[in-house]
Amino acid sequence: MNSDPCARIKYVFRGTGLLLGSIEGYVSRNAINPDGRSYLDLAQAYLHHDWATTVNAYWSPLYAWLLALTLGVARPSLRSEFPVVHALNVALFFVSLAAFEFFWSGLMEVRKSADDVHTTGGLPETVLWSLGYPFFIWLSVGSLVSMINPDLVVMTLVLLIAGVLIRIHGSGDSVWHLHFLLGLLLGIGYLTKAVMFPAGFLFVATTSRNQPKTRWLQPIVVALVFLVVCSPQIIVLSRAKGRLTFADTGRLAYAWYTYHLPVRNWQGSPTSGTPVHPTRKLYEHPTVFEFNGPIHGSYPPWQDPSYWNEGMRPVFNSLQMARHVRQDLTEILGTILQPRYWICGMLLILFVAAPRESLRAIGRQWFLIVPALLVMAMYAVTFVTFRYFPPWVLLLWSAFLAGVRLRGHLGNSWMYRVLAIILAGLLLAATAYGTYGQARHGRGDDATPEYETAEALAKVGVRSGTKVAAIGFDNDAHWAYLGGFNVIAEIGSDDACAFWSAPLAERDKVLSEFARTGANAVIANGGSGVKNTMGTSLELLQRCTRDAQGWTPIPGTRNLVYMIR
Repeated sequence: MNSDPCARIKYVFRGTGLLLGSIEGYVSRNAINPDGRSYLDLAQAYLHHDWATTVNAYWSPLYAWLLALTLGVARPSLRSEFPVVHALNVALFFVSLAAFEFFWSGLMEVRKSADDVHTTGGLPETVLWSLGYPFFIWLSVGSLVSMINPDLVVMTLVLLIAGVLIRIHGSGDSVWHLHFLLGLLLGIGYLTKAVMFPAGFLFVATTSRNQPKTRWLQPIVVALVFLVVCSPQIIVLSRAKGRLTFADTGRLAYAWYTYHLPVRNWQGSPTSGTPVHPTRKLYEHPTVFEFNGPIHGSYPPWQDPSYWNEGMRPVFNSLQMARHVRQDLTEILGTILQPRYWICGMLLILFVAAPRESLRAIGRQWFLIVPALLVMAMYAVTFVTFRYFPPWVLLLWSAFLAGVRLRGHLGNSWMYRVLAIILAGLLLAATAYGTYGQARHGRGDDATPEYETAEALAKVGVRSGTKVAAIGFDNDAHWAYLGGFNVIAEIGSDDACAFWSAPLAERDKVLSEFARTGANAVIANGGSGVKNTMGTSLELLQRCTRDAQGWTPIPGTRNLVYMIR
């Protein structure tokens, strides 16, 4: 039996993390979101060797590869596909636990070798493990495990990158294998999410060390390996777009969220640019859009937003930009300063810390702090949401905890152990309570209604591969993916009620427009799908949708189908 108290602490939190992550994965097993559906469409394109569809300047490829591998091996049924994908996420979380231990153990080793930790005194190592591990669990289980997207993979890679960086800076020798490994991880990071390309150069810049003979050679080696891994993807995207690009994700997020341009069905304007190949407006009121083009997938406008929004270039407005950045920075600060009981604990530690010694020791972790802050700044000019920030928040707090130096001989004080136990208990309890709340009250992104719609459509003769039109689903027509349908035209949820309240003759004109697009059926949202991510309430759709002539209720749902002959 290992008598090392840190080893026992790791076993406890490792087991707790595995348990909480598995339960979260089970509770969210039917959860789906528009981003996840697009990644699944990409995975299907890989499985069906539809190579043209896999070239995508908005969604990065690595997570789609993992999905394709999982689905290709498991070959799940309609109702088991989302649970199988969530099982993949749980497995990825297990890998993330190992990455955290790699990162944190490296941080502890470097901290031990610091000259001042023995003279001034830092937090006991058992306290650091008891604080860091549950904070990581709280950050990852609550916001990453349930989401079908690459954010959990990003968390894992950032922890591995940080762990390698720590070992590079903590070694007295030129550890070239670590530089090669760092470049490889940075390249894989770019293939996981576009933001990791500029972030990669930030990490490259941190590898320079005070060794005159190799000071500049080390970052050059890391950069070369990084670019070798990135180059194939950049070349493919640049050839497809006819311009040099590593991704269009940040450019579009900047346009959408700084200047409030339409995320879907952008038609251009003098201040936003001219679309190269926009979706086509077929009818004014209710507004009907058609997108039966070269993009294959269950919902083409979100399958490759970079295609439909090619040409989106808003005119720069400094005031608009400043307002957006200020709002985002406020939100980012709020993200860093939560949960509140964690901040209270950190303030208590800071209160008894030796200011100068702590600031000096925290500053030695600059290679963790600087990239984290600069990545957050990049998000501030594009789009901010909590799930983007767990790895970067963890890097900031890890530098703080590792750098704290205590006054006098408080390093062995029982206060810190009690504080660590309290904070660990609160973090784990909050994580468990969040999962319990989902299990008891349900999730707005639960796909059970989508299963029923897809199965019922197959029973009434809408076969896989059929082109269909949609009314009131926006970006949430997940039944289309499950049934293998291709939505090629739509009326958005904001105009759905206008369609149902229009005179019969006008509704017939709209249905005729749908027929001209090549759609074989029209599916209307009666308010029984997943929660609308664009903001329209399902209750509103329930009130305004009506069972009209020619429309057939879809069994087991409130939705309707109109067959086009």
